[in-house]
Amino acid sequence: MQNRGDAGPTPRGSGPAPRSPRTVLVVGTPPRPGYPGLAAARGRIVTVALDRLDASQLAAVLPDCVLTWLVAGGVDAMEVAERLQALGYGGELWVVCPPLPDLPLVRRELTCAFPGLAVRFLTEAGGPG
Repeated sequence: MQNRGDAGPTPRGSGPAPRSPRTVLVVGTPPRPGYPGLAAARGRIVTVALDRLDASQLAAVLPDCVLTWLVAGGVDAMEVAERLQALGYGGELWVVCPPLPDLPLVRRELTCAFPGLAVRFLTEAGGPG
């Protein structure tokens, strides 16, 4: 299953300014109101637990992107990416994380393991990474 194809955030300096998606599927812990990481989303936010994410849920939401945390509530971004890939999702995966000492290493790990996903990072400071 593909996403709607709308452009999402791009890394700084790598193309045109990002357009915000219309629908964001949050997998895992719901964000607190006013969460700065969702400022880039500006759209409909739907939250689902990883164990409830299935093909019918994904088809019902038709997300423009999926947002999850690097690690939160016993679930990590690798597990979410694996489930999305198994369900045929081929869109953007936004991963919220604290500032990391080697973000490029973490980014490479996720993008190499799941080349069908466009992985972006949002630092806890708020912006796309």
